[in-house]
Amino acid sequence: MGKISGSHCLVLGCRNRQLLNQANIRSYFRFPRDADLCKKWVDFCNRPELYKKYDENGPEYLYKSSRICSDHFQPADFNNPNLFSQG
Repeated sequence: MGKISGSHCLVLGCRNRQLLNQANIRSYFRFPRDADLCKKWVDFCNRPELYKKYDENGPEYLYKSSRICSDHFQPADFNNPNLFSQG
């Protein structure tokens, strides 16, 4: 079976995924480059393998490779709440 292209949410238990060339009702946000904020996202995801990736590669690696879907955010989580509604 081939690899599926697209993004998937890394929060433990979340099964949301964004497939390429498919309409989507969710947004997928990159992990932040800021080390402290990125660590908070890793903690929120509650996945042991993310701690290892963070410790070995740092936030830049997670920024390039990891996403969390919009289901796990509230409008108040954004500096610009209008970003929350962009699909």
